[in-house]
Amino acid sequence: MSETWNIEIPSTFVADASVGGAGAEAVFKVFDFHFCDSSCKTDARQDCLTASEQDRAGRFHHRIDRNRFVVGRGMLRQVLGIALDMSPVDVPIGLDKGRPFLDQSAFGPFFFNLSHSGNRVMMIFSRERQVGVDVEVERDFPDLEQVARRVMTNGEYDQLLAMPKAGRIAAFFRLWVRKESIMKCLGKGFEIDPRRIEVGHDASASTEGLFEQRAFHLNHFQDTEHGKSHYWAFTY
Repeated sequence: MSETWNIEIPSTFVADASVGGAGAEAVFKVFDFHFCDSSCKTDARQDCLTASEQDRAGRFHHRIDRNRFVVGRGMLRQVLGIALDMSPVDVPIGLDKGRPFLDQSAFGPFFFNLSHSGNRVMMIFSRERQVGVDVEVERDFPDLEQVARRVMTNGEYDQLLAMPKAGRIAAFFRLWVRKESIMKCLGKGFEIDPRRIEVGHDASASTEGLFEQRAFHLNHFQDTEHGKSHYWAFTY
Protein backbone atom coordinates (compact mmCIF):
# COMPACT_ATOMS: atom_id res chain seq x y z
CA MET A 1 0.00 0.00 0.00
CA SER A 2 1.29 3.43 -0.82
CA GLU A 3 2.44 5.35 2.23
CA THR A 4 2.07 8.76 0.56
CA TRP A 5 -1.70 9.16 0.43
CA ASN A 6 -1.64 12.68 -1.00
CA ILE A 7 -5.38 12.74 -1.60
CA GLU A 8 -6.52 15.90 -3.35
CA ILE A 9 -10.11 15.58 -2.22
CA PRO A 10 -11.74 16.81 1.01
CA SER A 11 -11.00 14.22 3.66
CA THR A 12 -9.85 13.66 7.20
CA PHE A 13 -7.15 11.08 7.78
CA VAL A 14 -8.70 9.42 10.83
CA ALA A 15 -6.48 6.47 11.69
CA ASP A 16 -3.21 4.88 10.71
CA ALA A 17 -2.41 2.07 13.10
CA SER A 18 -1.04 -1.42 13.50
CA VAL A 19 -2.44 -4.31 15.53
CA GLY A 20 -1.05 -7.72 16.36
CA GLY A 21 2.44 -8.92 17.04
CA ALA A 22 5.43 -9.79 14.91
CA GLY A 23 4.45 -11.91 11.93
CA ALA A 24 0.76 -11.11 12.36
CA GLU A 25 0.69 -7.36 12.05
CA ALA A 26 -2.28 -5.70 10.37
CA VAL A 27 -2.04 -2.10 9.21
CA PHE A 28 -5.21 -0.22 8.43
CA LYS A 29 -6.07 3.29 7.28
CA VAL A 30 -9.40 5.06 7.83
CA PHE A 31 -10.64 8.14 5.99
CA ASP A 32 -13.60 10.41 6.73
CA PHE A 33 -15.17 12.35 3.84
CA HIS A 34 -17.96 14.93 3.69
CA PHE A 35 -20.26 15.04 0.67
CA CYS A 36 -21.31 18.59 1.48
CA ASP A 37 -17.84 20.06 0.84
CA SER A 38 -18.02 22.49 -2.09
CA SER A 39 -15.09 20.80 -3.82
CA CYS A 40 -16.91 17.47 -4.03
CA LYS A 41 -17.96 18.08 -7.65
CA THR A 42 -20.01 15.23 -9.08
CA ASP A 43 -18.73 15.79 -12.63
CA ALA A 44 -15.13 15.23 -11.52
CA ARG A 45 -16.10 12.12 -9.55
CA GLN A 46 -18.15 10.72 -12.44
CA ASP A 47 -15.03 10.76 -14.61
CA CYS A 48 -13.58 8.16 -12.23
CA LEU A 49 -16.51 5.76 -12.71
CA THR A 50 -16.76 2.88 -15.17
CA ALA A 51 -19.47 2.83 -17.82
CA SER A 52 -21.54 0.35 -15.79
CA GLU A 53 -21.24 2.50 -12.67
CA GLN A 54 -22.30 5.59 -14.61
CA ASP A 55 -25.28 3.63 -15.92
CA ARG A 56 -26.14 2.62 -12.37
CA ALA A 57 -25.90 6.23 -11.24
CA GLY A 58 -28.32 7.26 -13.99
CA ARG A 59 -30.96 4.84 -12.69
CA PHE A 60 -31.34 6.57 -9.32
CA HIS A 61 -34.72 8.32 -9.11
CA HIS A 62 -33.58 11.07 -6.74
CA ARG A 63 -30.75 13.44 -7.53
CA ILE A 64 -29.37 13.37 -3.98
CA ASP A 65 -29.07 9.57 -4.10
CA ARG A 66 -27.36 9.75 -7.48
CA ASN A 67 -24.89 12.38 -6.27
CA ARG A 68 -24.05 10.41 -3.14
CA PHE A 69 -23.34 7.30 -5.19
CA VAL A 70 -21.21 9.18 -7.73
CA VAL A 71 -19.18 11.04 -5.10
CA GLY A 72 -18.79 8.03 -2.81
CA ARG A 73 -17.74 5.61 -5.54
CA GLY A 74 -15.54 8.26 -7.17
CA MET A 75 -13.73 8.93 -3.90
CA LEU A 76 -13.28 5.20 -3.35
CA ARG A 77 -11.73 4.81 -6.80
CA GLN A 78 -9.44 7.78 -6.22
CA VAL A 79 -8.12 6.41 -2.93
CA LEU A 80 -7.66 2.91 -4.37
CA GLY A 81 -5.99 4.38 -7.44
CA ILE A 82 -3.47 6.15 -5.21
CA ALA A 83 -2.84 3.01 -3.15
CA LEU A 84 -2.42 0.81 -6.24
CA ASP A 85 -0.68 3.42 -8.39
CA MET A 86 -3.18 3.23 -11.24
CA SER A 87 -5.93 5.27 -12.87
CA PRO A 88 -9.09 5.36 -10.70
CA VAL A 89 -11.34 4.20 -13.55
CA ASP A 90 -9.12 1.14 -14.09
CA VAL A 91 -9.31 -0.13 -10.49
CA PRO A 92 -11.03 -3.56 -10.77
CA ILE A 93 -13.93 -3.20 -8.34
CA GLY A 94 -16.55 -5.95 -8.34
CA LEU A 95 -19.74 -6.56 -6.35
CA ASP A 96 -20.59 -9.47 -4.07
CA LYS A 97 -24.14 -9.32 -2.72
CA GLY A 98 -24.02 -5.56 -3.23
CA ARG A 99 -20.72 -5.18 -1.36
CA PRO A 100 -17.86 -3.74 -3.46
CA PHE A 101 -14.61 -5.70 -3.43
CA LEU A 102 -11.27 -5.56 -5.19
CA ASP A 103 -10.20 -8.24 -7.67
CA GLN A 104 -7.06 -9.39 -5.90
CA SER A 105 -5.66 -11.56 -8.70
CA ALA A 106 -3.37 -8.75 -9.86
CA PHE A 107 -2.52 -7.15 -6.50
CA GLY A 108 -2.52 -9.83 -3.83
CA PRO A 109 -4.54 -9.31 -0.64
CA PHE A 110 -6.16 -5.88 -0.41
CA PHE A 111 -9.31 -5.26 1.59
CA PHE A 112 -11.58 -2.27 2.07
CA ASN A 113 -15.01 -1.33 3.28
CA LEU A 114 -17.08 1.85 3.25
CA SER A 115 -20.23 3.24 4.81
CA HIS A 116 -22.19 6.44 4.36
CA SER A 117 -24.93 8.18 6.30
CA GLY A 118 -26.26 11.63 5.56
CA ASN A 119 -23.40 13.67 4.08
CA ARG A 120 -20.58 11.59 5.57
CA VAL A 121 -18.76 8.59 4.15
CA MET A 122 -16.15 6.51 5.99
CA MET A 123 -13.64 4.22 4.24
CA ILE A 124 -11.19 1.71 5.71
CA PHE A 125 -8.35 -0.09 3.91
CA SER A 126 -5.97 -2.91 4.79
CA ARG A 127 -3.57 -5.20 2.95
CA GLU A 128 -3.55 -7.81 5.69
CA ARG A 129 -7.10 -8.70 6.69
CA GLN A 130 -10.80 -8.15 6.15
CA VAL A 131 -12.14 -4.88 7.57
CA GLY A 132 -15.54 -3.33 8.19
CA VAL A 133 -16.81 0.15 8.99
CA ASP A 134 -20.18 1.70 9.78
CA VAL A 135 -21.29 5.30 10.29
CA GLU A 136 -24.72 6.52 11.33
CA VAL A 137 -26.30 9.94 11.77
CA GLU A 138 -28.25 10.11 15.01
CA ARG A 139 -31.96 10.40 14.35
CA ASP A 140 -35.17 9.90 16.30
CA PHE A 141 -37.58 7.08 15.62
CA PRO A 142 -40.70 6.21 17.63
CA ASP A 143 -40.23 2.43 17.62
CA LEU A 144 -36.78 2.40 19.22
CA GLU A 145 -37.63 -0.35 21.68
CA GLN A 146 -39.01 -2.63 18.97
CA VAL A 147 -35.93 -2.10 16.77
CA ALA A 148 -33.62 -2.64 19.74
CA ARG A 149 -35.34 -5.93 20.55
CA ARG A 150 -34.53 -7.18 17.02
CA VAL A 151 -30.82 -6.37 17.16
CA MET A 152 -29.75 -6.54 20.81
CA THR A 153 -28.98 -9.45 23.09
CA ASN A 154 -31.28 -9.84 26.09
CA GLY A 155 -28.64 -8.29 28.34
CA GLU A 156 -28.08 -5.32 26.03
CA TYR A 157 -31.81 -4.74 25.73
CA ASP A 158 -32.35 -4.83 29.49
CA GLN A 159 -29.48 -2.37 29.97
CA LEU A 160 -31.04 -0.04 27.38
CA LEU A 161 -34.41 0.00 29.14
CA ALA A 162 -32.69 0.70 32.45
CA MET A 163 -31.23 3.93 31.02
CA PRO A 164 -32.99 7.32 31.19
CA LYS A 165 -35.05 7.78 28.02
CA ALA A 166 -33.05 10.86 27.03
CA GLY A 167 -29.92 8.76 26.60
CA ARG A 168 -31.34 5.74 24.79
CA ILE A 169 -30.99 7.02 21.22
CA ALA A 170 -27.28 7.70 21.64
CA ALA A 171 -26.78 4.35 23.36
CA PHE A 172 -28.56 2.55 20.55
CA PHE A 173 -26.38 4.09 17.81
CA ARG A 174 -23.15 3.54 19.76
CA LEU A 175 -24.04 -0.12 20.02
CA TRP A 176 -25.41 -0.52 16.50
CA VAL A 177 -22.38 0.82 14.61
CA ARG A 178 -20.17 -1.65 16.47
CA LYS A 179 -22.40 -4.56 15.52
CA GLU A 180 -22.80 -3.59 11.88
CA SER A 181 -19.08 -3.01 11.39
CA ILE A 182 -18.46 -6.54 12.68
CA MET A 183 -21.13 -7.98 10.38
CA LYS A 184 -19.61 -6.14 7.41
CA CYS A 185 -16.10 -7.21 8.31
CA LEU A 186 -17.19 -10.85 8.24
CA GLY A 187 -18.75 -10.22 4.81
CA LYS A 188 -22.12 -11.65 5.80
CA GLY A 189 -24.23 -8.64 6.74
CA PHE A 190 -27.63 -9.65 8.06
CA GLU A 191 -26.90 -13.31 7.38
CA ILE A 192 -25.60 -12.99 10.93
CA ASP A 193 -28.29 -12.40 13.55
CA PRO A 194 -27.16 -9.20 15.35
CA ARG A 195 -28.39 -10.76 18.58
CA ARG A 196 -25.47 -13.21 18.38
CA ILE A 197 -23.02 -10.34 18.77
CA GLU A 198 -22.56 -8.93 22.26
CA VAL A 199 -20.82 -5.55 22.32
CA GLY A 200 -22.45 -3.93 25.34
CA HIS A 201 -23.13 -0.28 26.13
CA ASP A 202 -19.70 1.00 27.05
CA ALA A 203 -19.94 4.73 26.30
CA SER A 204 -16.21 5.44 26.34
CA ALA A 205 -14.72 7.00 23.22
CA SER A 206 -12.59 3.94 22.53
CA THR A 207 -13.67 0.35 23.10
CA GLU A 208 -12.27 -2.98 22.01
CA GLY A 209 -13.74 -6.47 22.04
CA LEU A 210 -13.84 -9.78 20.21
CA PHE A 211 -16.31 -11.71 18.07
CA GLU A 212 -15.28 -14.89 16.27
CA GLN A 213 -11.62 -13.91 16.67
CA ARG A 214 -12.20 -10.45 15.20
CA ALA A 215 -11.25 -7.35 17.19
CA PHE A 216 -13.48 -4.29 17.03
CA HIS A 217 -12.63 -0.71 17.83
CA LEU A 218 -15.24 1.99 18.45
CA ASN A 219 -14.99 5.73 18.26
CA HIS A 220 -17.79 8.29 18.10
CA PHE A 221 -17.86 11.99 17.39
CA GLN A 222 -20.08 15.06 17.23
CA ASP A 223 -20.58 16.92 13.95
CA THR A 224 -20.63 20.39 15.51
CA GLU A 225 -20.92 22.18 12.17
CA HIS A 226 -24.37 20.79 11.48
CA GLY A 227 -25.43 20.08 15.05
CA LYS A 228 -25.88 16.36 14.44
CA SER A 229 -24.23 13.50 16.24
CA HIS A 230 -22.52 10.86 14.12
CA TYR A 231 -21.37 7.50 15.41
CA TRP A 232 -18.87 5.27 13.70
CA ALA A 233 -17.00 2.07 14.36
CA PHE A 234 -14.49 0.02 12.45
CA THR A 235 -13.66 -3.66 12.80
CA TYR A 236 -10.38 -5.23 11.77
